[in-house]
Amino acid sequence: MKQLIATKDVLSAGACAVLNRIDPARPAGDQAIGRLFGPAFFWGMSGRDPAQLDTHELARSFLRGLGSEES
Repeated sequence: MKQLIATKDVLSAGACAVLNRIDPARPAGDQAIGRLFGPAFFWGMSGRDPAQLDTHELARSFLRGLGSEES
């Protein structure tokens, strides 16, 4: 799986676009991209039903996390 993902980064460009819309002043680094995609990726890779994924809660949790990074 690691080799497959390492061959082509298909997530970063889209993630950067989303993160830049949320906060254009904050750089969209690897950590933010991982926090954005990680929970949904885990859900899908663990075989759970995608229809049961609460995307609204994931988005709220992600945005709360961004707010907690404010200095």
